[in-house]
Amino acid sequence: MPPEEASGAIIALSNVTKRFVTPAGTVVALDSATLSVPAACLVVVLGPSGSGKTTLLNMIGALDTPSDGVIDVAGKRVTDLRGAQRFAYRRNTVTFVFQAFNLFPELTALENVHFGAEAAGRSSPAEVARAMLEAVELGHRLHHFPHELSGGEQQRVAIARSLATGNPVLLADEPTGELDYRTGIQILRLLRQRAGGGKTVLVVTHNREIARMADLVVELRGGRIVGVAPPAGGTLDPAELRW
Repeated sequence: MPPEEASGAIIALSNVTKRFVTPAGTVVALDSATLSVPAACLVVVLGPSGSGKTTLLNMIGALDTPSDGVIDVAGKRVTDLRGAQRFAYRRNTVTFVFQAFNLFPELTALENVHFGAEAAGRSSPAEVARAMLEAVELGHRLHHFPHELSGGEQQRVAIARSLATGNPVLLADEPTGELDYRTGIQILRLLRQRAGGGKTVLVVTHNREIARMADLVVELRGGRIVGVAPPAGGTLDPAELRW
């Protein structure tokens, strides 16, 4: 039985290390990380630039592989996956939300989300796409192209595309980094709702205020996990955050 099933966690890392060899020497981007994440939980991975946040996210998402250690996600030993297995894992288990949106410029909002649903093998992808855009309050922008949408609307399309996959784990890398405060709160509220609806959501950020909306805060410094705990003072509604 994978360790995350035994512990009730959907994500489990055991002594995960990532080293990069550079002309200046070996850089340890992540150092002996051990972590257990429950299902239907919103986790904020907090730390300054260079602390290992994105490296951690990329390895959970199978965009990168650890130098040492074991990663299990949703019953799969991610560190054992190879080739087509890794592709299938990214298609069926984890979905990324990037700061840069990564929408197809030649496709409408509806077509972008339809692509995500179809790629994940969802039945009735057109219906799923429309429903997800309605869920992020963009039912009136279905046939607009990305260049016709605001930054916040583009990010909501990206989230709708992620949700359309139906995957249990959502990985968001600085999803509010390029957005104004009002739009950022809107995006965080959507992510909070996804966790409340049964998804496991990991949000990477350097913004300590955002950590106050988490169920669990994972703090990194210098490639090491230095804290794993609920936010001090309890979990806030995103509308209560200020920065």
